[in-house]
Amino acid sequence: MSLSTPQTTISRPVEIPGVGLFSGRPVTMRFVPAEIGTGIVFVRTDLPGHPEVPATADRFGPIERRTTLQADGSALTFAEPMWEAGVVELKGPTRHFRVEEPLVLEDGEAHLEVTPGVGPELWIRYTLDYNGPPLGRQSVSFRLTPEVFLREIAPARSFCLEAEAMDMRARGLGAGATYDNTLVIGADGPIRNAYRYPDEPARHKVLDLLGDLALLGRRLRGEIRGLRSGHALNAKLVKELSRQMIEQDQKCDVLLDIRDIMKILPHRYPFLLVDRVIELEGYERAVGIKNVTMNEHFFQGHFPDRPMMPGVLQIEAMAQLAGVLLRRKLTEERKLAVLMGIDGVRFRRPVLPGDQLVLEAAAMRLKTRTGEVKCRASVDGKTAAEATIRFMLVDFDEQQRDDIEEGD
Repeated sequence: MSLSTPQTTISRPVEIPGVGLFSGRPVTMRFVPAEIGTGIVFVRTDLPGHPEVPATADRFGPIERRTTLQADGSALTFAEPMWEAGVVELKGPTRHFRVEEPLVLEDGEAHLEVTPGVGPELWIRYTLDYNGPPLGRQSVSFRLTPEVFLREIAPARSFCLEAEAMDMRARGLGAGATYDNTLVIGADGPIRNAYRYPDEPARHKVLDLLGDLALLGRRLRGEIRGLRSGHALNAKLVKELSRQMIEQDQKCDVLLDIRDIMKILPHRYPFLLVDRVIELEGYERAVGIKNVTMNEHFFQGHFPDRPMMPGVLQIEAMAQLAGVLLRRKLTEERKLAVLMGIDGVRFRRPVLPGDQLVLEAAAMRLKTRTGEVKCRASVDGKTAAEATIRFMLVDFDEQQRDDIEEGD
């Protein structure tokens, strides 16, 4: 069992036939299960050699509008069959990217702002504003979960104003579009159609944004606020987030031995309980090792005839790894992660001399002065201890004594 969310794939192939909304041509899209780490890959079975095109941020191109299979330009056509097919877990963690600093992008009246947020979710708040009828101003806000996406976002259809529809038709676009499968907005509202939600156009803008963010290849954690933004500004956002993601990964490429750990943590023998850090995933997750030998000082009294690692020291080892994770994020010197509280402590099995204790820490909530980290310790893949640990980040000097005491 791992603290991180496992990667998933669909349990069986899903095939969707239809007509290209903009091309008017018959098309079939087949979704198939993939191996761990594959991401989203388009295979062009209509071309010689079946070339593969990974859906990644560097694949953005200057394509007018977007080509969507059949129906109405919503995601429901794809989401429902895959939801029905179900998913299976893969043996590897889902990769996340947490926004660390506020980011603002603007293009004329269009605006996108990304901030770190406080939890493990992605929040999107979007405002569509056409400066008057027939669309006017619409605002929506979502905390993204699979259920929210399927129920509140996926059904939102592509839309355009009547004048835009006429212009596309004049240029030979939208050959597969009709008033039945496309939401065309006239002076009095949808033409020969009806809204699925009063704010359906704003919801579809959120759907567009999520589709563009999928090119990051990771689950984004943070909060996004959009105003009048579309694919062009979305593309700039994804490219900038991709650059930050690569930069953050490069900082984490060098893993930590005991000398590196001693530069980060103030602990020393006999109370330094992390020997190595073997995995780092941005500022989200860390995996460390504590080699438990018969020479540990605590075995002298716990217990002489049946030595076991004390549970409180297992918690301390997990807390130290969490401290490594938190302190790597700080740019200020002389900061200390001070324990504020421990919740959900469970001890599952004894830790004995000769065991290798694998420690895992996953950041759940990070704020300016506090953090919450879910931790697990295991031996041979079996959980020995687990806990959720809360910290306060304080200056490492005497002036912070009162803050530390209040945190305790």
